[in-house]
Amino acid sequence: MCDQLGEDAGEGLGKIPYSPDQIMHLEADSSNLIADTGWKPQVEFEEGIRRVIDFHKSWGCLSMRIDIHKKKERVGRNIF
Repeated sequence: MCDQLGEDAGEGLGKIPYSPDQIMHLEADSSNLIADTGWKPQVEFEEGIRRVIDFHKSWGCLSMRIDIHKKKERVGRNIF
């Protein structure tokens, strides 16, 4: 994701502490869905990530989130 977001996108990642009940690993198993319905993904994972990032960039969502992380670091307090 950082590669898709650009070189400075990773600056804020990991800066906010995880909550005690944070899910650290999550993955989907679509084998039952495929077996039951014949459905198969039409978009590769990397392409899907790129599309989601491009969509959010077009709405200004990602740039705002990155700016919030930078502001938090400058101010030195939790702004959430």
